[in-house]
Amino acid sequence: MDLRKKERSKSTHIRRIIEITVILALVLFIYFLQRNKIMVGKLSMELYERQNFAFTSHCVSTNGEHSPIDAVWFIDDLADYETFSNTQLDSSLEQDVMAYYQNTDGSYNWDNMAQLLHDEKTDVTTTDYLAFSNMMFEMTDEELEQVLNLGQIRIKDTSYFLSFLKPKTYGLSEALKHIASAYVITAYNNMQEAEISYSYNSSEYALASNQETRAFAFLQAAIEVENIPGIRGIIDISADKGSRFDDRYVYYVKVKAVPNIIDDDQIDSFFGKVLSPNLYSPTITVQPRSEELSLESRIDKVVQFDLNAVQQLNKRYMYPKKELKEVVPLLLDIGNDAVCTWMSGVLVQVTRCDFAVAYIGGAVFNPDECYLDVRAYNISKSQDLDTDSLIDHFLQYDNEYMDYYNWWTYTGMGEEKIELYKSYVNYVLYLKKQDIYTTQDQLVNAADEVDELLREKGLTDLALSDSDKIYDYIKEEYSEQ
Repeated sequence: MDLRKKERSKSTHIRRIIEITVILALVLFIYFLQRNKIMVGKLSMELYERQNFAFTSHCVSTNGEHSPIDAVWFIDDLADYETFSNTQLDSSLEQDVMAYYQNTDGSYNWDNMAQLLHDEKTDVTTTDYLAFSNMMFEMTDEELEQVLNLGQIRIKDTSYFLSFLKPKTYGLSEALKHIASAYVITAYNNMQEAEISYSYNSSEYALASNQETRAFAFLQAAIEVENIPGIRGIIDISADKGSRFDDRYVYYVKVKAVPNIIDDDQIDSFFGKVLSPNLYSPTITVQPRSEELSLESRIDKVVQFDLNAVQQLNKRYMYPKKELKEVVPLLLDIGNDAVCTWMSGVLVQVTRCDFAVAYIGGAVFNPDECYLDVRAYNISKSQDLDTDSLIDHFLQYDNEYMDYYNWWTYTGMGEEKIELYKSYVNYVLYLKKQDIYTTQDQLVNAADEVDELLREKGLTDLALSDSDKIYDYIKEEYSEQ
């Protein structure tokens, strides 16, 4: 009898231990699941806070929410922009710098490069950084990976108590930070020149576009490596053609954070090493420069990627719902912004644990294309806006811009009204035989004449139902001349 009691007591004890173990395991699982979800959201949304060495903020977010302007990055937002833009690179001096980093057979002298990238070279000038970044245009993807590897240096955290006991950790060298920015600035400037000098289908245009896309991929890779807490990032750069009809490439960068326990590298803690390597191992996708509608379409695909991922059962529990609710409308807004301001730019996407965020890099407006859009808005809404002030309002993302944005996208059917207004202006140009080679002055005069006629006839609303009457009025007006 006593033996049975002992056996029963023993089995009860074992069962309780198992139950407690299961409960603890479940609690730990839920804790780390929630922790990872929080960290995915935090690390992803830090992109819009521009907590990195490269970019300064253009606009301060309010009410704890990000403004769409936080996802539109201009080239002059680079912290180094003014420094490098004001530096003239002497060709003979550039040749001397390049010779220092090359062997006599034309191969790269990685030992000399390492001195610069390890911050060991003294008296480094802005010219050194610019000349080095110019060499990167001729490098292979593998050689760019090597530059990123050399730019990760061991540092000592002197703020840590008994810091001599703490293992050294990795950070980006100052040289790499400056070189990455110089690389993007030069690539951007080359692309702007190519858009003026070459046709879209030319090999020269494709080359400039690919170099710009790759430069933004390199810069974002450096930003992501900087975010890894204390360990090295392994970089893999690759590219694919955007389509079989296009020689422009989409660039991909995989950043892999692999803790080396033997070398005492750290990600937060031991549990971070075991459970969270993907948090610091994002995939970067950079699409080549595109204009308004194409840019909007690519942004929509990022949104669809997020929405599709959250529908999958095995990913649903890892998804940061709060951040998803913020980033989806933000991306949809910048897609609409790109269309209604005639914006172009490269699209930089960062995907972490199946959650994607994106921004428009090197954004550029096309005020000439935007001109008639603004004229249509003015006549329809009795406003006095011009393209320069529209861009200024956009940069502030203020009420004046939101009035224009809402008129275009939602309440005012602005896109339809713009097309009608353009058709009236083009009809005037046709009747005046100025539609083949139209000068800016002729365009302005035609728009002025359309505005005058619309006001005279009381048809400034630009309603579709009035279009036949307006065409007749225009035809009648110019048949008498």
